[in-house]
Amino acid sequence: MKSFRIIYILLLVSLCSTAVFAQKDTVRRGMIPSQAQIIPPGPLCLLVFKHKYYVIESRLVDSLVNPKTIKSIAVEKEIRAATIYGSRAANGVVIMHVEDKLAKEEFDRLEPFLVKFSSANY
Repeated sequence: MKSFRIIYILLLVSLCSTAVFAQKDTVRRGMIPSQAQIIPPGPLCLLVFKHKYYVIESRLVDSLVNPKTIKSIAVEKEIRAATIYGSRAANGVVIMHVEDKLAKEEFDRLEPFLVKFSSANY
């Protein structure tokens, strides 16, 4: 069961980061943004530490978040996500709840990469 959970987390993370890397790759190849195909950003990735929401860049999730600390994952799709979490969530939201007993450790490790979520910012 744990291996299925880890595979599921890695799959979601790879979906989050694919669009971001593809967009940056077209610009790196020397194409100006107007010539490059515009790829919409991936879903908004939220980490929940003891009922507090933080945004993390989707491209960082797979390399930074420890899968063993994830308690649950929820995915909200386009329209519903946008109504709940704001316009930045128009491409969906991946919400990862961190185990309460591991939250402080994980938060301290990830703090430089987190931004406190508030719907006014998005």
